[in-house]
Amino acid sequence: MGTPLNWPQRPLASSGVIGWVGIGILLMVFPVFMSKFWLYLITFMIIHAMYAVSFNLIMGYGGMISFGHAAFFGIGAYSVALLSVKASLPFWLVLIAAPIFGGLLALMIGFFCLRSHGLYFALLTMVFAEMLYHVVHKWYGFTGGDNGIQGIPLPSFLETQTNYYYFVLVLVVVGIFLFWRIVSSPFGHAVMALRENEERTDFVGINTVRLRLEAFAISGLYAGLCGGLFALLTQQVSPDVMFWTKSAEPIFMGLFGGMYTFFGPIVGAIAIVFLEHFISAHTKYWAIFLGLIILPVVLFLPEGLYGTFERRIKAMIRRGGEI
Repeated sequence: MGTPLNWPQRPLASSGVIGWVGIGILLMVFPVFMSKFWLYLITFMIIHAMYAVSFNLIMGYGGMISFGHAAFFGIGAYSVALLSVKASLPFWLVLIAAPIFGGLLALMIGFFCLRSHGLYFALLTMVFAEMLYHVVHKWYGFTGGDNGIQGIPLPSFLETQTNYYYFVLVLVVVGIFLFWRIVSSPFGHAVMALRENEERTDFVGINTVRLRLEAFAISGLYAGLCGGLFALLTQQVSPDVMFWTKSAEPIFMGLFGGMYTFFGPIVGAIAIVFLEHFISAHTKYWAIFLGLIILPVVLFLPEGLYGTFERRIKAMIRRGGEI
């Protein structure tokens, strides 16, 4: 049965690879001519680009709308803060713990939520995320409550803004490449089949509950790593990283850039982070103006910015007779 949505395509097989390679080279030379503020902001963008990608696995590829993705981002951030500040564990153990805790939390939440579908699933994920937010917000003796945790240490080789930028860039590029391998694998195609028709996927012998749980756990793992990198970037963490608005961010990023494409959420994350910082520097009503920018894109470009661009480029290539 047909669907109005296009399946995400293999990005490395498209003609846009050259452009992305150029962007990669540009990212490598950014520290040469960027101020510390812009380097910080670009690092922030890169982290949130992978955060949006992590959400794209469950919504764009799997068709599961979650309102609780901030729980995994937040648990990654707090695991880094608590293990480094209170337990004084080595940096690499702390960093590895972030995705592990994110994935484990996704498994636990998914076990209770993934037998539900649609709105019920979305609301259940939001309930679990809000419960975790309030625990963190009120547990002053352990999490610091609404004061959060400050002074997260960095190893000496990451103390400069430039070194941390390169560190994050390498991790995110490797992470996104592995993500591409995942969605291009038989597992990724099974997840897409799940989105198109779960009942038919179940009929061909695929355990759909297990498949959804695995995709949910991988998504939580990625989000946990993003939360850990974010905590190390800011060197502090507060309950805001688990608030419901943090769960809304990857949804808006995906819709703005193109939820049903591979690179769309990356484009959406970069655009929204830039717009948020630019508009908030000029008015305290930045959220209103940001909404006025996002709304027309969602209404009139349902494929998102990158999705619409990709579709039109492919149409031009077909009209020109090129492969």
